[in-house]
Amino acid sequence: MKVLLTGGTGFIGSHIAKQLSDDGHQITIMARRANKIPALLNLPGIEIKQASLSNFEMVQSLVQGKDAVIHVALDYKDGAVNMLEHDTLGSVHLFEAAAKAGVEQIIYTSSTATCDFIYMTEWGRTTFAGKTLDESFKPRPATFYGATKAATEMYLMALSHEYPIRMNIIRPGYIFGNPVIEGAPTQPDSRFKDLVLKIKNNEVVTVANNDGTQFLSAENIAKVYSKLLVSDLNRESFFVLGSKFISWERICKSVISEIGSKSTLIVEGDSIDGKTPEDFQTFGVSKLERVLGFKFDNEWEKIQEHVKYFLQ
Repeated sequence: MKVLLTGGTGFIGSHIAKQLSDDGHQITIMARRANKIPALLNLPGIEIKQASLSNFEMVQSLVQGKDAVIHVALDYKDGAVNMLEHDTLGSVHLFEAAAKAGVEQIIYTSSTATCDFIYMTEWGRTTFAGKTLDESFKPRPATFYGATKAATEMYLMALSHEYPIRMNIIRPGYIFGNPVIEGAPTQPDSRFKDLVLKIKNNEVVTVANNDGTQFLSAENIAKVYSKLLVSDLNRESFFVLGSKFISWERICKSVISEIGSKSTLIVEGDSIDGKTPEDFQTFGVSKLERVLGFKFDNEWEKIQEHVKYFLQ
């Protein structure tokens, strides 16, 4: 298939580009910095075009002749209006341009942040402690980032009723992993790196009790895009995360033990109803397994590999 991939030189995007190349697709990467990862051009079927979401004329040109658009790029800005103007508007323009050009399908990278009230508000943390949300729960963002993702989802859904185009939505959580190719980045969140370096230097490490998430490797999320691309699904959304909750406390303890560090680990805060962090699954992933056949329950092994990357 001929695919336009936005954000293909970023962390998740580079993993998707590699996966789609391995699958034999032709990928045009739209990136703000075309020379960010030169090694991508060594992969079969990949070309890179320099453009931003705000370059509407270039966007209209790049969607021509494509079978699918995978939208990963995020133009994050501070403030509600800035997010609306820079990310939501650019995304909606991309979708409409693709639909008018006869593109057959769009896969949009949203986020679990569409429901970030569950961990960003006191009401959410208290009311939903130990409970699991699935895709039937309506978006309820508590941040502008969550709002732009939720709004863009709604525009895409409406557009799929206005034009004969299929659309599906992926909502990732915390995605981690090593660079997929020389010069590619790891995840922009630095907590893995910071904690590992502190432990390596025998420093005191402080984490919050019950703090963690359903970590998922970029290698695995790329498989979801690949399978969704060749499916006939339409108007579906998926929480795409690991099936098991893993705490930062467990990760730190493992690193300390692995390298024989003299770091002191301080765990602040109380437990929730006497449960351990591994009892939690904030976002349900049963639909991911039922519809697409993925159950990512080996992320602990992936985390250990990722830790070794920062220990080098």
